[in-house]
Amino acid sequence: MALAKARELCATGRRELDEGKYADGERHYRRALLEYEKLSRPQPVEKASTHHQLGFCLMKQDKTDEAIKCLQDALSIYRTVTPKDDVNMARTLYTLAQCLMKKDSWSEAERLLRECLTIEDKL
Repeated sequence: MALAKARELCATGRRELDEGKYADGERHYRRALLEYEKLSRPQPVEKASTHHQLGFCLMKQDKTDEAIKCLQDALSIYRTVTPKDDVNMARTLYTLAQCLMKKDSWSEAERLLRECLTIEDKL
């Protein structure tokens, strides 16, 4: 039940994100993460994707510090459950680097972008 609800909330969040309704998307992704926490069998890749999408919504609303935290959470999950050349990890690295550039964390952003490009070269 919780998995179906989480997926439904993510689908709604995605539609809102596509329409530029980032605050509404944020609300739905936050609720989806709460549903993922209820699962007896974790869905780490879906949860990581939800953290990424939430981070993207937050970034678009200039909530950069919160976005960084969400994207770091997504990246942490991806690093433990996906191959090193996973496209979703590359996407999260890129988005996290964008946030870090907004915070003038240039060297960290550069490191992440280099890692992202290394993954992209393998795809």
